Amino acid sequence: MRVGVDIVSVKKIERIISRWGDRFLRRIYSEDELRMAGKRTGSAYFQHLAGRFAVKEAIIKVLDSPVPFYKISVVNDRTGAPRVVYPEADLEVSISHTEEYAVAVCIRG
Repeated sequence: MRVGVDIVSVKKIERIISRWGDRFLRRIYSEDELRMAGKRTGSAYFQHLAGRFAVKEAIIKVLDSPVPFYKISVVNDRTGAPRVVYPEADLEVSISHTEEYAVAVCIRG
């Protein structure tokens, strides 16, 4: 079993998006993730994207080889829990955030 964890500043993600915009978004997030984020407004939008960024960092830490972030998609299942769409590995994740920080953990069985 392998475990990865990451924490990210919501403000940092907001600053990066403000500076790089679509270029950053398309490099990091899948179409499904961007669609889900687009349903949120204000700080909830940046908190959501920061959480997804943190979970991707945690996932990268448990994988055996580097993977472009946008190839890993984290969507919500019907209960609202995050679910990883990346068929090459069996991964479980959890995400939490406040107004200031997002944290994520990934376990690879």
